[in-house]
Amino acid sequence: MNLNELSNAQVLFLYFTNKSIYDSYTQIIEDKMYKSSLELFDMGSIVINHSLHEEDVKELEESDHFRYLMEIDIMLEPIASLIEEADPDLFNEIKTMVDQRF
Repeated sequence: MNLNELSNAQVLFLYFTNKSIYDSYTQIIEDKMYKSSLELFDMGSIVINHSLHEEDVKELEESDHFRYLMEIDIMLEPIASLIEEADPDLFNEIKTMVDQRF
């Protein structure tokens, strides 16, 4: 199956990459905070939580960026599910690759 000349692997790559970013945004909105990490070389790392004001959360929820992430997730999810049914090995291969990157 090709979607506008994209291979199944490419569709899955786009789906999982988008989903990772979309899930991160969703988590930030739900928690009303985001985390940043600072590497301290030999000592490890520290995580800093940054709280968001209600206005910031609302602005993020209403942003075009978040809307596009959500729309793409909704559009690609059923296609990814069909590919998973047809080729679970490819589905898992691409998912693992993207998970290791993000």
